[in-house]
Amino acid sequence: GNLPVAPLADSAIASGDSDTPTIVSATVNLTANGSGLVVDILFSEDVEPGFADQWYNWTTDGLAHVDVAEALAPDHIQLLLDSPLAVSEMLTLFAGMTDPAGNQAIALTVDPVE
Repeated sequence: GNLPVAPLADSAIASGDSDTPTIVSATVNLTANGSGLVVDILFSEDVEPGFADQWYNWTTDGLAHVDVAEALAPDHIQLLLDSPLAVSEMLTLFAGMTDPAGNQAIALTVDPVE
């Protein structure tokens, strides 16, 4: 084979995506559950699995609790709650979610559309 003319670097720096993921929409999915227990969350970009799809990384500021979080697509999480959200009850995803480029989001809070 050909020999390199200069030493090869053993690390590289990727550039391009420097935006952290955000929530672009949150909707109570009455088609999936007529009682209002399902909330669909769409992110601004694909997110790494293993954070937003874990129920314990979500909380509310009211009485409802997240029982299940499931990734339906790389930018779409569906939450199953133990009770419907009250009017203006907020959902929060704790800080720490990353996108494929490694950009880490702060805590993200949203009031889902009923």
